[in-house]
Amino acid sequence: MARLKRNRLRPATRKVKHLPNLTILLLALICAYFIKSANWEGPQGDQWKEQFSSGDAKGYYAYLPEYFIKHDLSKQDPKFLYVNKTAYGNVDKYFIGNSLLWSPFFGATYIYAKLSHQSADGYSEPFKKMISIAALFWLLIGLSCLSGILRSLHFSDLLISITLILITLGTNLFHYVVMEPAMSHVYSFSMLCILMYCGMRYFRTERKLDLLICTLAFTIGVLLRPTNLLWMICLLPFIAGGMGPLRQKLLRPGVLLIVLPAAGFLCFLQLGAYYLETGHWFLRTYSDEGFYLFRPEIIQVLVGFKKGWFVYTPLAALAMIGFVPLYRQNKTAFYSFLSSFVILLLTISTWWSWFYAESFGHRGFIDLYPILAILLAYTLNYLPAKLGRMFPFLTEQYYVFILRSACWILLTINLIQTYQYYNHILEYDCMDWNRYKFVFLKTSSRYESCLGGTMDMQPYSTQNPKQIYHADNTFAQPVAGWNTMPLGLLNGKKVLHFAGEEYGAVLTIPTDSSYTAGKKLFARMSITRYEEQKNASSGVMLVVEIWNSKHEQEFYNAFPINDFPADREQDLRTFHSNLEIPCPADPSSTFKIYIWNKKKQDFYLTDIKIDLEEILP
Repeated sequence: MARLKRNRLRPATRKVKHLPNLTILLLALICAYFIKSANWEGPQGDQWKEQFSSGDAKGYYAYLPEYFIKHDLSKQDPKFLYVNKTAYGNVDKYFIGNSLLWSPFFGATYIYAKLSHQSADGYSEPFKKMISIAALFWLLIGLSCLSGILRSLHFSDLLISITLILITLGTNLFHYVVMEPAMSHVYSFSMLCILMYCGMRYFRTERKLDLLICTLAFTIGVLLRPTNLLWMICLLPFIAGGMGPLRQKLLRPGVLLIVLPAAGFLCFLQLGAYYLETGHWFLRTYSDEGFYLFRPEIIQVLVGFKKGWFVYTPLAALAMIGFVPLYRQNKTAFYSFLSSFVILLLTISTWWSWFYAESFGHRGFIDLYPILAILLAYTLNYLPAKLGRMFPFLTEQYYVFILRSACWILLTINLIQTYQYYNHILEYDCMDWNRYKFVFLKTSSRYESCLGGTMDMQPYSTQNPKQIYHADNTFAQPVAGWNTMPLGLLNGKKVLHFAGEEYGAVLTIPTDSSYTAGKKLFARMSITRYEEQKNASSGVMLVVEIWNSKHEQEFYNAFPINDFPADREQDLRTFHSNLEIPCPADPSSTFKIYIWNKKKQDFYLTDIKIDLEEILP
């Protein structure tokens, strides 16, 4: 294997025995504390009940109770968002990678629930808490392997410890260990750490056990997120130490006899799950989702205020400097890391839901955080000396202090934003520059749930949407379908004046077969309102609901019309919202959009625009 160049250690750096191990122990205690206080207990003492609140989490987990407790994977309930309808039956669209890593914990929890006479249905308290324990376990395995990788690259123990702290607490990895441990990202992080650590050991020693472990880690990584395959392959030259060792030590009959059966067995488990669900081995489970290959949202993914990676994980931007010393010291690693990063970036930015729906920051990059940690270590090791040569009026030790201080500031910003997301100060779907600026580093309870509007992405389709309804109500004259209260005047113009009324603008849309023929509906709405007094419409909601012919509610969504509180009197503003809506069950359903002035405040509406689009299959 090509020898890596030794990183230059500074004279002031001393080796502290077992410091990385002690750091991992400290991180374990910190994560365990917040898992208990925030995830298990929370404000009401029973936050653990929300462990599977997202559709993704339910889909990852469903394999375990459906197979081991109900003993039947063929009866997936289509009402769940993770279940897709195919020509062969209903199928869980997610892969089994999470369930594989949870299975030992699931088995132990099942035995515990039986012995303690608690419900053993797979969804009781012990099972939901088990997910957090599993996430913490795999995090620690990943950090231990990452520590070994950094040590093999000849970084000091102190720098390794700093890097471990920053990558855990200074990024959204912390959130996905503590608050959303049922998502796949911490497990992808761990599998990549194991793959790199055991793979590098195999190419040094040719131990078959290391080869088997890294094969299993690679395959499970793919079964966690299939797109991981695209960029994980790019890391193999770095792991092997070059293309020569990769060919010599991997592409041999004796090696392939270990790699292919191990990987094949895990892949068989996924195909077997499909067969048990539908009677067919091969399925495309993401049939209603896909990529817009020629519309990449690279700028939004990196620096946009909706979910920009560098905005919500600013430490990542600092780590990118590490590519410079990496190129000088190890070009194989440089090209491996760069190609992996570019492929992941393109995969994320061309996915139809490039911001990955409900998430803190951009969770799509967490899978690659072992590489980010290595780049961060190179940055911390390289940048002070470079700055010392460029600006010699300060010594290198001062630049070390300044850089590490900057890292702690970025770590603090991450923890504050994590707190904001947990307390609904940062929202998951409607952030933009104005909203972000308004709540930046705010932690007071008065900022909780202060942001309004909704900015859903248009559902995926290979066809252009079809407009099925349009209305622009300026209140100058009656508009069909609108039921409005008596109008008032504002600057000589007819407007809708709410003066203590709870309801006053109700749109009833007559539905027909065009409302049920598509895959989904998508509403684009804008509202212009005027406040004489500051925040006079702070509690006003826009409500969208669908009722079927039996007077049963099929859909309901209500959100504040104001994107953030006003900061002045006599405020005139227009707000835009996008909302994904399911198609009504039958053409005779009632579709309503209305203003709900639940606090009976005094304000004016000057314009409401509604556009409804049918998303074609």
